[in-house]
Amino acid sequence: MARKKSLKTAPLLSPANYIRTRARKLPVVECWINSDWEESQIADLVIARQHSNGNFTVGLYLVDLFCLGVKDTFYYFNIGELEYREVLERYTDLETEKKMVGYELAHNIIFAGLEFADEFGFKPCRDFTSTTQYFLDEDTDAVPLMEIVCGMDGLPTLLPDLWHNKKALARAIHQLEEKAGFGNFLLFRKDGRVMHALDDDDDDDEFSGFTLAEKVGLFKELVMSQESLAGDELDRFNELVNSLSTDLMEQEDYDKHYNELSELALAIDVDAEYVPDELLNGTAGQYSEETKRDFLRQVKLIDDEMETGKPSDGFRTAGGAAANGLLGFLALKGQTENVDLLERIDKLAAEYPNYPLVKLVKERYELLRKELDSRSCVLLEASHFFGNRKVVHTLEYLYYLNYLSAVIMAEGDLAKICAWRDLFDELPVSEVDTSYIMNAIISFQPIVVAECLRS
Repeated sequence: MARKKSLKTAPLLSPANYIRTRARKLPVVECWINSDWEESQIADLVIARQHSNGNFTVGLYLVDLFCLGVKDTFYYFNIGELEYREVLERYTDLETEKKMVGYELAHNIIFAGLEFADEFGFKPCRDFTSTTQYFLDEDTDAVPLMEIVCGMDGLPTLLPDLWHNKKALARAIHQLEEKAGFGNFLLFRKDGRVMHALDDDDDDDEFSGFTLAEKVGLFKELVMSQESLAGDELDRFNELVNSLSTDLMEQEDYDKHYNELSELALAIDVDAEYVPDELLNGTAGQYSEETKRDFLRQVKLIDDEMETGKPSDGFRTAGGAAANGLLGFLALKGQTENVDLLERIDKLAAEYPNYPLVKLVKERYELLRKELDSRSCVLLEASHFFGNRKVVHTLEYLYYLNYLSAVIMAEGDLAKICAWRDLFDELPVSEVDTSYIMNAIISFQPIVVAECLRS
């Protein structure tokens, strides 16, 4: 009797991977834009492509034609017509009137914004680079070229009143000073003023009028009661620490570290929907989606139990010995009595030397073996842990950020710590996911400030 051939089913593409590889083959059916885009120089675009089953994949793009290019982007994948109409209804219900346009105009607006921004060193947002650029047709002669006006009077223009992060605004202005030259860019204020530089009072905070000695005196007073500070008092202390950090570090060092850390942390794409087998130390196609999702649930359970009390060592998954070994280690992190975590992670690393999550945990714990003054703080690139993979799951990326943070804090360089803290606004993960890392950085920064004052 002939043996039946086993048919292997190709793994389903994640939504992001589908967009990267196949979306351009879908026909464009609708494009929408805010009616005042030429006057406001801000284009809010919706582009819809339709699948053969009648569903829609939709790309949304926020384009700043003044200077910054593609500031934000999002997509809906393979949604039904009802949901698509609801998306459009929410979009068209916004304050500014919307109108339907041809794809050629939408394409030219996006790529004109990209090209203008690139002249001055501004890159598109992360999700555009990793995913939604592939939703657009390639920018070739096949798409008719249209003239799109960028900037104000031909000059790159920033809108300072829309920036919540003053340090990021200062970096953008500094970048324009270097790329365009002072006087060759504009600042457009919400009251209609057009300026070449910020007013002196734009950088004011509570401590801007303090002398360095006054800041140091207040810092020494408050740092003694830091652990008891909360609410507005804690916010005020953190603002003082940031102001004092600015005085103590060199801006040139900060900029250098910011650029270097940006390249390091943003060198890999993150996809929360696609769960790779490598997450469980497997190879492509080894584990079912159910097994991989179960592993993520087990990690979440351990994190939840560690917040409320001692977790048990009873977490198991069908994902194999390596994944179960890691779960056991994570669970034991909450039980410090009579548990040698360093020995446990050494054993895991010896058994599974190529497991990315174990490698990341081991590197962090290696810092605990060394005295502060003898630590060799080397920031390893993502490829050291993930090989030639270009996309990782959110959990893997958070482990990588946690590792980078541990090394940066161990090094104790104030400018680098401040740059790393500010970079978190640009990372492709939510503030909720990174809150525990950010809290550790904020808590550690005063220690480094105190060290700088003693030296």
